[in-house]
Amino acid sequence: MATLRVAAALGRALARKCVRETLDGRADTELVAVSPIVGTVRSRVEGGGVDLCLIDAGLDDVESLLSAARRRNVQVAVLVREGDGAAAARAFALPRGQVREISRDTGVRDVLAGLLPEQDGPQAFRRPAPVRPSSADRFPARPAWSSTRPDVIVIGSSTGGPGALAAVLGDLPPWFDVPILIVQHMPPRFTALMARNLSRVTHLDVGEAGHGTTFGPGQVWIAPGGSHMVVDAPGRLAVNQDPPEQSCRPSVDVLFRSAAEVYGRRAIGVVLTGMGCDGASGSEALHRAGASVVVQDAASSVVWGMPGAVVAKGVADDVVPLHGIVDAVVTRTGGRRRVQVGAHAG
Repeated sequence: MATLRVAAALGRALARKCVRETLDGRADTELVAVSPIVGTVRSRVEGGGVDLCLIDAGLDDVESLLSAARRRNVQVAVLVREGDGAAAARAFALPRGQVREISRDTGVRDVLAGLLPEQDGPQAFRRPAPVRPSSADRFPARPAWSSTRPDVIVIGSSTGGPGALAAVLGDLPPWFDVPILIVQHMPPRFTALMARNLSRVTHLDVGEAGHGTTFGPGQVWIAPGGSHMVVDAPGRLAVNQDPPEQSCRPSVDVLFRSAAEVYGRRAIGVVLTGMGCDGASGSEALHRAGASVVVQDAASSVVWGMPGAVVAKGVADDVVPLHGIVDAVVTRTGGRRRVQVGAHAG
């Protein structure tokens, strides 16, 4: 039977005691680290000896521990107080299921119990299967750019988007430097924090855009919450307070249309998980301008509203799982063979 190796970065002594007591005497688990100091737990995660990590969201430098966990394919559960789950998921760019709300310190018992294998159950714990080769292995060298190499990539996302964006940006090969512009449906104040968190998972520079921001290779700019972001001219952005579109500001449609007008076929549009249909008309504008459009498939989306609306319009060139987004984009930036369209019923 494989042993589940657990680490915990918890600020409260009672919470740490609950973890020790829950795991004490279990033959199928090993507590490898429990500490109120993030750096202590992070060093164990970075060493490769952890399968599951509990993290107190209120500790300092939580982002560095989350980054280490992503690199090592460690399952995480971020603990927050009741009512703070959705905001924490957005702030840390995590899938909502990785954030657990507790009403008191002893609530860590229930969280941990739900993550452990049943002691008398038929299924023993199995460590995660080895991850697929990294993008550096799949695309070890910069391809010879084709005549249709894009000048910009525009991405739209909503529900489930922060986690999807982290997966995409974190999977880009080290040589990739095409500028990326992002609209994530998010209120003011949170987009700057999301930019900071995303910068920890990618080699690219990530920031929140402002009026007149210039962009170039190796940069990622995110629309500020509550404002539309448009490509004003080649390499230059503008933000405005024009009326919402599809009840959204920032709007994916607004960004995509501006990219189509300025860059035409030298743009790539990417639509990730999200509710509603924002991005559909903008993708249609990109398609008419000769640009490619890549969308996330139904099976890997938290909500298949936005990607599904693009598919329904018939303007999606590639429909792929989340883990295939980078492959599709790199294939198109390098002029390689066209990615097959996957099943997208849902």
